[in-house]
Amino acid sequence: MIAFVLGGGNNYGSMQAGALLALAEAGIRPDIVVGTSAGAINGVMVAYDPSPEHMQHLTDIWRNLSADDVFPGSYASALWRLARGETGLFSNEAFRRFLRSNLPAGVSTFADLPAARMYTVATEIPTGGLHIFGEDPTDNLLNAMLASAAIPPLHPTFEIAGRQFIDGAFSAKLPLRVAIEKGAKQIYALHVYQNPVCSNYQDTISVTQWAISKLLNDQDQLELQMARQKLGKNLRYIQLESDLNLSSFDFSNADALIEQGHLLTKACLNGLTPSYADQLNQNWEAFKSQCATISRRLNSLKAQLFRAGHINSPPH
Repeated sequence: MIAFVLGGGNNYGSMQAGALLALAEAGIRPDIVVGTSAGAINGVMVAYDPSPEHMQHLTDIWRNLSADDVFPGSYASALWRLARGETGLFSNEAFRRFLRSNLPAGVSTFADLPAARMYTVATEIPTGGLHIFGEDPTDNLLNAMLASAAIPPLHPTFEIAGRQFIDGAFSAKLPLRVAIEKGAKQIYALHVYQNPVCSNYQDTISVTQWAISKLLNDQDQLELQMARQKLGKNLRYIQLESDLNLSSFDFSNADALIEQGHLLTKACLNGLTPSYADQLNQNWEAFKSQCATISRRLNSLKAQLFRAGHINSPPH
């Protein structure tokens, strides 16, 4: 039984659409699809029709997606929502309309997906537990996608039947365990990998982004270790890493990301899969080196300020 496991990725999710096109062109079709966040949205489309023609349609959906569809309004309106005590800085109503308009005709529940069994991962709060939509085939697809992609603090928590949900990445960004528990014997894991090493760690936002990325990547590594132990060579891991360093609000590079995802997946299918663990270790060492450089620069600046009499204590 073949499963596609589609990790989260926000605006980099278009890389996954390109990867799915490559898998379709190779004639690889899933029996099971498990998706988180952006992967949940892509998963619905492949569970409906995994043909190359339909995956080409999925790439067009990503080309048409804009920041206004996902994060509507201005910074002023976001601050107003914050002042009013909303759980998210941006409404998800525009995103709901976009997703609804792109669902295939006649599709509203998981039972309506004819090509593969679909499961969508979200995180329930306040327990923090992993929740799987699709175990009940009558679960609403649109609600499941919105719950799985509710990124805090940008989007509000998503309520279903009195229960609150946020982005599935906080419980399983790459939900390999779910696929194995549902009977997968062979997995194609499409991991949208965002390198936690960037060029500047001298402000609060960039350090916070790195910390979240590191935690999620550590979680992914544990999932991969477990899956490799269970499946061995039947785990086909495809790392989708872009050379573009994009803001979370930048959806203007879909063409380039789709092409990168398509080419990387074709290369991986030809036996050129990169080592995830080696890549992560290299990134960690690079981050430590950058931290050391920043520390030296701060000490140099403190020394200059001390000599000029602007501070009272010398640098350590």
